Amino acid sequence: MARFYGLPNTQAGCLTDAKEPGAQAVMEKMMTTLPLVLGGVDYVQGPGSIETSGCLCLEQIVVDEEIAELCRRMRDGIDTSDARDYCADIEAVKPGGDFFSQESTLRACRSDEFLAPRLCDRNVYERWTELGRPNIYDTAHQRVEEILATPQRHPLPGDVIDELEAIIRRAEDEL
Repeated sequence: MARFYGLPNTQAGCLTDAKEPGAQAVMEKMMTTLPLVLGGVDYVQGPGSIETSGCLCLEQIVVDEEIAELCRRMRDGIDTSDARDYCADIEAVKPGGDFFSQESTLRACRSDEFLAPRLCDRNVYERWTELGRPNIYDTAHQRVEEILATPQRHPLPGDVIDELEAIIRRAEDEL
């Protein structure tokens, strides 16, 4: 119906019953986000929430952004256009050669064909151990700290904040 009327299609997704951030949350959120993204939904509700949307977790927002990027990349598929036809390069390099000297390799590696997740650790085991065995939530926590330490880009004007606080006070008085 949303497409028929030219409206954004919003769906509940990126959901989990997990009581804390972790593997269960990631698995359930991926399972409830990917089908929506592949189906063409414009906006998925639920990023950052855990425990059936009963709790909001800042680190989970960062993890869910990564899940959204992975889902979007899967939705976009593989570019099989003539611009991505590397058969001539394969023929030129021949067995035993390398593609690092090919201009197409540089272009391809810098294209949107490759998604390098920001939260996943790509170190060898020894280096990962030296770093304290971080998981994606450790990295997400560091990102949250960076975001909170950075000044807001588009803060609300003072009069808007004052009006919102007045609305909250009135609501609290009525309740």
